[in-house]
Amino acid sequence: MKWSEVERLVRDLEFRELDVLVAEKVMGTKGIIWQDRIASEHVRQPTIGYEYDPGKFVPVGTNRDGFYQTRLPYYTMSIADAWLLVEKLCPAEDEFRIRRFHNQDWACTFQYFDGGGDDGIANTAPLAICLAALKTVIRQ
Repeated sequence: MKWSEVERLVRDLEFRELDVLVAEKVMGTKGIIWQDRIASEHVRQPTIGYEYDPGKFVPVGTNRDGFYQTRLPYYTMSIADAWLLVEKLCPAEDEFRIRRFHNQDWACTFQYFDGGGDDGIANTAPLAICLAALKTVIRQ
């Protein structure tokens, strides 16, 4: 993954694609599938599918294809979902900071014990957290 791809997704406002990238690269989520959803208009939404054994309990939300599906978190839009990234990437010895500038942009920093750090700057706090998290993963 290259940072230019992340910048393109942000520039093109492809936030659900960015959520998928964060889920795969930062959180290590596997089994993401895109589904067609019919609402007021045709929309494709990512979901996380888990295979189950046919002889076991079938959880609510299981479709006929044998996958249990749950929603993919809205990392770029929900502060509660974005906070999952902070909890994953920020062990006790590291520091996490988020601040708001006078121009209304948010800046997020994962500061490492060794003095290094990765910043994400965006117009919302969840997106800033996502960008900093992706920079952290790219750096490793």
